[in-house]
Amino acid sequence: MKMRKHKNKLIFFSLILLFILSLSTLSIYAWLTDTKEDLIPGNTSELIIDYIVWFDQNENGTYESGTDIDASTYYSGETDDNLKVIVLSTGDETALNYIGKLRIQANITVEGSYYMRARFNHEWFMERTSRSSGLSTYNTINQSSENMMPYGLNAAWYYDTTSNYVYYSSTVTTSGTVSIVATPSLSSYKDFSNTTYITKYFAYLDFELEFVQSNRMTQIWNIDSIPVSGS
Repeated sequence: MKMRKHKNKLIFFSLILLFILSLSTLSIYAWLTDTKEDLIPGNTSELIIDYIVWFDQNENGTYESGTDIDASTYYSGETDDNLKVIVLSTGDETALNYIGKLRIQANITVEGSYYMRARFNHEWFMERTSRSSGLSTYNTINQSSENMMPYGLNAAWYYDTTSNYVYYSSTVTTSGTVSIVATPSLSSYKDFSNTTYITKYFAYLDFELEFVQSNRMTQIWNIDSIPVSGS
């Protein structure tokens, strides 16, 4: 399978860049946000982001064409190239789109100094199908506080429970690859069936990635420093 990459190049005459790369869903999901950008006149900077979301079938952290699966295979729906939501299986470890196989990385070309953060907007569901009628019912699963960040973050990222953002611990000043989800994500649910029902668990995921020029972080993000463990 040919890997599909998502590329965005923005050349700004500004001192500040706030750019959200968003895999967002249709408008019926009120908890998702749209791509946006805030600009302040100033100097020129350049940012090229090539981010990859896939299901790692070999769980080796490297995308392998023909083996691993582009997340676009499991988009729930889309209205244009920037409005998407990924469907994750959260109850079947053998599923190709199982949450534990999710991987995300960003390939970055940059001139300047930036901070980076991300947000995982998600909603979890249980699907129960009657064997006799074939009809299915869906129930939202409320995540407890300890399960609000089940994703296998790279150690360079810190989840801030106050804002529900994950923050990259270093400034982005050089071009390269940044791993975001690098290890198996967690789910405590298991699909099951009996003589009456077939029960499956799944989630919708919208992933957002934000950058801000480092000398404008306080003005744009309204924080004085990047949250880190113990701060």
